[in-house]
Amino acid sequence: MAFAYEALARAYQIAGDEENVQQYKKLAYEAAEDIAKKEDKQVVLNDLASI
Repeated sequence: MAFAYEALARAYQIAGDEENVQQYKKLAYEAAEDIAKKEDKQVVLNDLASI
């Protein structure tokens, strides 16, 4: 789910909807906590940092 939320946050950023960007970034960070593989978690966290 973290990757899906990250994608939604990025899409809302392109659309200029900052409120939804922040909402989906928050959801993505929360979902990232459930990622078991350290490498996968780091990928999504790096992607989120670039938004």
